Amino acid sequence: MEKVNFNNAGLQQLLQELYLLNNQQLQEEVLLVQTDMRQWMKDRFILSSSQEADLDNVDHTFMNEASSQLAYFMLNRLPVSLFKTESLLYLRGEDRGKLYRNEQKTTSIYNDTLGNSTTQTLSFSIEYLSPSIS
Repeated sequence: MEKVNFNNAGLQQLLQELYLLNNQQLQEEVLLVQTDMRQWMKDRFILSSSQEADLDNVDHTFMNEASSQLAYFMLNRLPVSLFKTESLLYLRGEDRGKLYRNEQKTTSIYNDTLGNSTTQTLSFSIEYLSPSIS
């Protein structure tokens, strides 16, 4: 599998390829996510050396929860998105750090004609914190 850009378009391209796999192949990919999500990301995304270093420093508890969620969504072929904000302050080396967030949503919908339906989505975001103003 070819590496993709580390952005939402790249993630969607990767998920499209993965979701076309048969169940056994997809389960094998999910196992890789569950076993070592950091390595899976390094193997599947084009990352700069600073992005790899950032990834290595993300809290283990956060990564464990993220890998469980991603594995569930992948196994069930559900939508996953990635949002990254770019910061000019970060580009100039003035950032205070990053905020990593994952959000799982379940939406219930009812319509007289169609009845009940439920959708689930998972989104990951990376935001740059602004420097403190002295």
